Amino acid sequence: MERTLSPNESKIVLELEWQNKKVVTIDEIAKLLGVSKNYAYKLASQLRKKRWLFPISRGKFQLIPAEAGREEPVPEMNAAIFLGTIEGPYYVSYAFANNFYGFTSQIPSTIIVVKPAQEKYSWKREKRFHNVAFRYIDVKREKFFGYTKVDLLGISISMAEKEKALIDSLDKIRYAGGTEEVSEVFQAGLPQVDIERLTKYAFRMGSKALIQRLRARDIYDLWVLSNRPMAKERVRTLSVLKCWQVREEFDPEKLLSQISSAKFEWQEIQRLVRKDKQVHREEATKTCLSEYAFLEELTQDEKRLAKDSHKHELKDLYSYLCNSMRKR
Repeated sequence: MERTLSPNESKIVLELEWQNKKVVTIDEIAKLLGVSKNYAYKLASQLRKKRWLFPISRGKFQLIPAEAGREEPVPEMNAAIFLGTIEGPYYVSYAFANNFYGFTSQIPSTIIVVKPAQEKYSWKREKRFHNVAFRYIDVKREKFFGYTKVDLLGISISMAEKEKALIDSLDKIRYAGGTEEVSEVFQAGLPQVDIERLTKYAFRMGSKALIQRLRARDIYDLWVLSNRPMAKERVRTLSVLKCWQVREEFDPEKLLSQISSAKFEWQEIQRLVRKDKQVHREEATKTCLSEYAFLEELTQDEKRLAKDSHKHELKDLYSYLCNSMRKR
């Protein structure tokens, strides 16, 4: 169909162009022209056939401006356009957020959109828009926090804060590119974040259970991380700070003993990991005991704070160690 415009269609397109709006809804069309929603739908349908509008979701359309040309106009390929139309609370996190903040150069094939559990949403769990894949996941409401508005290619969207992007990536590694990628993300991200906020966010996520848990996949993850460059002093101090936050004394001797003596179902690793990435349990355990022995080399301040985990009387020392992390 030729890319022409009727008088009413012209009013819609000109108003959108004048306001520099990239998205329009049926309600906005009806209000602009003073017509019924049914008639607004008819106009939107005609504009869609003439390639002036591109459908985003029910009742929402992307404008294809005049500058796109008369023949075979192509809409702007901007994922932010879709994200900006999501209704209700949401935020983008994991691999996409890590790329946005410069923690990684890897561009994810799927953008993960986080919503609170049982929150209504207007699209299926998976959606494609201009060949970009989006996936909706829901999280417990106590984990739905730590996000802010950011500008993405001229459109305001909800994005995880830097600290929350890191914590989310650790919480659901598969959405952040896997263990090795998350390791690199943390190496790049830690110098750029607020360590105190990072530790607070970690334990708002229920990390106490993660500290007490030690499964085969945790040993495997530790083994993978041990083969990469590691800021050992930073890791040790952060471990003390995180445990203090949840009133759990950091005991590296106990941790290493658990690694040495625990009985794991190592078949879990065989199911989850590619053959060329697998390792024998004995080798993984031996490597972890050797490479994480530095955790026992606590400074006097770290020992004092670890002992204070239950009473929380040394808040000044906690703040001091947080600040020292930023300077390393």
